[in-house]
Amino acid sequence: MNDPFSGIRTILVVGITGSGKSTLCNCLLQIEPESDEAFRESCKTRSETRRFRCKTIGGWKIVDTVGLGDTSATTSAVYRDVADACNECAKTGIAQVLLVTRGRLTKEQLDAFDNISRVLLDENMWAYTTLIRTGYSRFTDSDSCAEDIEDMCEHPVMKEFLPKIGNRVIHVDNQGRYATSEWQVKRAQSREKVLNHLTKVTDQLPPYMPPGLQKVKTRIEEDLKRTREQEKLQETLQEKMAEIED
Repeated sequence: MNDPFSGIRTILVVGITGSGKSTLCNCLLQIEPESDEAFRESCKTRSETRRFRCKTIGGWKIVDTVGLGDTSATTSAVYRDVADACNECAKTGIAQVLLVTRGRLTKEQLDAFDNISRVLLDENMWAYTTLIRTGYSRFTDSDSCAEDIEDMCEHPVMKEFLPKIGNRVIHVDNQGRYATSEWQVKRAQSREKVLNHLTKVTDQLPPYMPPGLQKVKTRIEEDLKRTREQEKLQETLQEKMAEIED
């Protein structure tokens, strides 16, 4: 089993506001965008995800975070939310981090992700990171995707970044006009492509549990143990009271 704690594979989704992060989460969870259960999708400057949200489907736990670069939230508020999301991930460990972008990453965007790695996780985060390139119309063409990755490697910022994540890049396109037959097909194909990749990479590595998350997980386990002991003690007391009354 990939996850010795609960059997759930937890996917932490991060990205710049407007990158298609929440749209991807809805796609993976098979939630219609207009559903009350949907993760809110954002404009390019303001994140509709006010706090991290998580849902589970078919053994996958998808954790959506506030968009980095949200103009309506302070930097500290965004980082606190990502920290809370990481604490949620501590219950199982992180199976994979999905870094979502619509195109090339800028230096400022990469600096934000570096800060997450340095402050909240550790340098091993990159071994568990996949770049998700959204809005790529030729995502089903493997040659086109490979060419795009080659083009990325020529970009000064991407050239330095991609080797850190083992050149793991997945192209998808689940954008477009909602509820059209074309949208439904692209959405299903994008979901299948991402989940096939996640199954492959998470089968190869145990859950990612940096020291900070390990401490949180230990506290969770200790709390559960205390709760079980208290429940057992309560049952024993109730049995004793029953004996006295008899």
